[in-house]
Amino acid sequence: MIVKSDYKIPPAYVVECDNVDDFLRKIHQSSALANDIEKQKQWIFRGQPAKYSLTPSAFRGEALSNLTRHFYHQPSPADQILLELRALRSFLEAADRQGIIVPGDSPKYRKHWFTEYAVSRIRRAKPHKVDIWPDDNGIYVLTFAQQSGLPTRLLDWTKRSYFAAYFAATGTAMKAIYDQDESEVCDDMVVWAFSNEYLSRYRDPRIEIVDVPTGLNQNLVLQRGCFTLVRTRIEKGIPKYYCLEEAAHINDKAGGTFPIKKFILCSRERKKLLKRLSECEGIDGASMFSGINGAMKYLKERAYWFVT
Repeated sequence: MIVKSDYKIPPAYVVECDNVDDFLRKIHQSSALANDIEKQKQWIFRGQPAKYSLTPSAFRGEALSNLTRHFYHQPSPADQILLELRALRSFLEAADRQGIIVPGDSPKYRKHWFTEYAVSRIRRAKPHKVDIWPDDNGIYVLTFAQQSGLPTRLLDWTKRSYFAAYFAATGTAMKAIYDQDESEVCDDMVVWAFSNEYLSRYRDPRIEIVDVPTGLNQNLVLQRGCFTLVRTRIEKGIPKYYCLEEAAHINDKAGGTFPIKKFILCSRERKKLLKRLSECEGIDGASMFSGINGAMKYLKERAYWFVT
């Protein structure tokens, strides 16, 4: 089952920031996290609305059901996997129509996951085998689909904290920035920082950082992107999935240091943040997205923050 968690990370790991300068100073790898870097920790970052947990899009509401037109009130782990596969199969068929090469895709891959035998194999799988999806060979397909906008059980991250700040700002006001619709509620912004220091200890549930070759995905190159994956956990014979911060909390009981920090900036600072990132750091739609799509994002962002 999918666990709708209300878990909150310990207050000691939540950092409230007063303004843009304070925010950028605290998330910078060479300042607020300097002591951790000296200990050889490597951090990855994610920007998003402050009110949401670190839950992948495949487990948010009915994102996949609306896309595939297959609805489950409480999907079993097998139902969830099949729902994701149905969406991925449609994605690959659409890519075929465009003549787009998807990394990791092959006739062997499709035969393994998209046949009636594959469906039967998944439905018959014992609880401790539900983590067969995604497999190592198919992770390349899933990362490409995730970056293209398909809901998956991967979570996007970046290796640059200021890039995460950009996504925190744009991701919390998409309609206001790109559709000139100011009616939406503007959420506070958050940058999450996740350390790999104790990653080898996170075995139940297992947490993975997925870092794939970026040659066929220009946006992944520009954004210095990577992904996290939380494997399904078995509790008393029942498969369960947890958001990343609770998965880290469960593992942390065995010892170690909690690997996540959460930096929050008030929504009223959004325009100042976008302007600062663009004018002083060169971080905006034109640098984060390839092609004319990135250029148009920049034009709309500039129109949004030009009058602060």
